[in-house]
Amino acid sequence: EQKDYSDFYSSFQDTSGFIPGKPQEILDSADWFLYSTRRNLLDIAPLFEHFYPALSEGFYAVRQREKEELNRFSGKVKVDPKQVDPRLNRGLVVSSSRLELIAFCPYLYFLKYILKIKLPKEMIEDPGVWLDPSEKGILFHQIFEKFYKKLKEISLTGTFISPSYTKRWRILEEIALSQLEQKRKRLAPPNNLVYQHESKEILDSCRFFLHCEELGRIKAVELSLPGGKSISFQGKIDRIDKLDENTYRIIDYKTGAPYGFSRSKYFQNGKQIQHALYALSLKKILSKAGISAFPKIQKAGYYFPTLPGQGRQYFYGEERRNQVLEIIDLLLDIVAQGNFAMIQKADDFMCADYRDILEQNQVMEVSGKNAKKYDKEPALDNLRRLQERYE
Repeated sequence: EQKDYSDFYSSFQDTSGFIPGKPQEILDSADWFLYSTRRNLLDIAPLFEHFYPALSEGFYAVRQREKEELNRFSGKVKVDPKQVDPRLNRGLVVSSSRLELIAFCPYLYFLKYILKIKLPKEMIEDPGVWLDPSEKGILFHQIFEKFYKKLKEISLTGTFISPSYTKRWRILEEIALSQLEQKRKRLAPPNNLVYQHESKEILDSCRFFLHCEELGRIKAVELSLPGGKSISFQGKIDRIDKLDENTYRIIDYKTGAPYGFSRSKYFQNGKQIQHALYALSLKKILSKAGISAFPKIQKAGYYFPTLPGQGRQYFYGEERRNQVLEIIDLLLDIVAQGNFAMIQKADDFMCADYRDILEQNQVMEVSGKNAKKYDKEPALDNLRRLQERYE
């Protein structure tokens, strides 16, 4: 007699699935939930909230993010302006890319500069390396901070001792060696040879730092804003051409393709302000250094000398340059008010590192066909001003 699988299945007297079919098959609370839900015996939402409060809060957050408003789940955050606003916290030195990121997407700025979220580093063991660039940067920051605190400590009231190399090197060296030893205890080097090599490199960098401080090299430029406050701005100008006695041109090299660049769009609604900031800063530097009493930065812009860029150039004159200071006030007001709206799609290439987080939020459009939905959202007012006035 021939038999098939149907005969095999029918030979079982009692079968049980993952979801209990009878009350007597329930073994724990998970089984009870499955059994009750399958038979619609009761509304399990209150019990779900009782047993799994964290998950219930997550579902609530999802519902709040879907609302057409900026709330605490989608980017409306209570911040301390004295900590996050560079106009009030003068210890924050800003770059053009940092300011441009606020205009690009305030929520992305929030993740990167307020929460300081970074991609987890890939751990690669290298027997010839002790500190990676990030660890070295942290170490230098700690050394220099402690050095200036020490100078302040030994200065007379109302004065500040200058960072002279001949007089203050021993203080800096002592701090550096102490910090190196502490770092060594927390993070063991591969071997003593590597430790000695990197320690020498760090001490040499500290010597160079102190020489630079003694010479008074410019680390940041102070820019006065229309609102009455100032910021400290820092950047690196790739190239300065001297066109005649007091006339200059700034060129910033770009290696990619000129996506989004346009000669007719001077500021790109705040997303392209580097050229104006560099020009204003260079003017102050040349005047302060006595190189030119009345410098004129005729043009400032971007040059794409690689194959993807096809040698394209985008230069901008002086006519609207000072408006960048108004833009900075608007951008920093967004930060100070905690209005971190997500205005870019998560699949934008600039959002790649944060895509998993950004995908949880609804995009709030400031311009385009869907912008009307958010017309009455006051948190977007400054972004709308950027769209209307500063193309």
